[in-house]
Amino acid sequence: MPSILLLGDIVIDREFSGKATRLAPEGPFPVVCGVSAGDDLGCVGNVLRNVHDFFDVVHMVTAVSPSTLSLVSAVLADRFPNVKHRNFDQLQRPLPVKNRVRANGACIARFDQETVAPIDRSAEDAIVGHVRGLSPAPDVVIISDYAKGFVTKSLCERIISLCTQSGIPTLVDPKGEDYAKYRGCTLIKPN
Repeated sequence: MPSILLLGDIVIDREFSGKATRLAPEGPFPVVCGVSAGDDLGCVGNVLRNVHDFFDVVHMVTAVSPSTLSLVSAVLADRFPNVKHRNFDQLQRPLPVKNRVRANGACIARFDQETVAPIDRSAEDAIVGHVRGLSPAPDVVIISDYAKGFVTKSLCERIISLCTQSGIPTLVDPKGEDYAKYRGCTLIKPN
């Protein structure tokens, strides 16, 4: 029964979609009518979509404010009911929301609601303890770094070290300038 552990930043990708047939009188931009909206998971959630069908057991670990977690829970319940999700509450890290507006199939605007902040040391300790306590241990770990604060240098180094000691391959989806924090991982995916 192959299993995987996904660690990283989570966001909501929200899409507003409609039809545009005229430009607004306020400026040269389309007026979008008949708008429908939908939410999906981004960042580590995108990794989840890509690997979900290949594993019997999928663990996903995030760290955002519990006040905004219901959006993630709703998407997981709807599309990925068997994912074992664990969030480590971080009050200073509200769930980022990426809003895209599409008209006639083309993206015409995007606005983001996010606060980039690193997780604190107690969350790092709790995450490492959680990973250490998974039984059975996952067959592979993916660290999905979108430079929003989940994948701190310390957490990354600790997780890679723990996995190396346990013989678990670690794959990294990198972002940022400091690639030294991924030292010792099994594979880095060019981004």
